[in-house]
Amino acid sequence: MIPTEILERCHNKVQDCISIIKQKHACEIRPISLSFDLKGQSAGSANVVKHHIKINPILLMENLDEMINQTIPHEVAHIAADIVYKRSCKSHGWEWKHLMSVLGHEPLRTHDYDVSRAMVRHVRRYNVNCDCKEHIVSSIIYNRILKGQTYVCTTCNQKLHI
Repeated sequence: MIPTEILERCHNKVQDCISIIKQKHACEIRPISLSFDLKGQSAGSANVVKHHIKINPILLMENLDEMINQTIPHEVAHIAADIVYKRSCKSHGWEWKHLMSVLGHEPLRTHDYDVSRAMVRHVRRYNVNCDCKEHIVSSIIYNRILKGQTYVCTTCNQKLHI
């Protein structure tokens, strides 16, 4: 659970970024929604079509000021680039870099946060065979094969076996 004052800081940062971009480029940017459910090693993710930003809550709480001051503007710039330049832009292209500088931030593509507590559990891999080669499958598929479910090789159309 993220405290209300932190949620407000995040929402306020989004609004501040939008205001700066609108002032500099005289464009309309509809509201950008936020959610705090991003998992894994990514700090943030922007959906340009839905005007939505996902934030990693673990990284947010561990790197609060950096996330608010660097990650949120980074993601807002992704959404704003398509609006300001009226076309689909490369993810970290010159348009995005320009908007990051307008927001007063260095256009860094990646973060250097410690992600050890935010890591997603990795699924174990197993080797199975068919008539033509060895396949590597997840523990889920492996266990299903053990229980009798059939999987077929896309090359030789033969059943995979352990």
